[in-house]
Amino acid sequence: MGLPDGLLRSKLRITSFFRSWMLTDLALIDLSLRLV
Repeated sequence: MGLPDGLLRSKLRITSFFRSWMLTDLALIDLSLRLV
């Protein structure tokens, strides 16, 4: 039951990558809004 270990690990990596990318994007938007 469950996903293979390698597949699970790559899925976690993709999820964490997307989360950090989104956080960086939001931080840049926030910064640009403050500069205006």
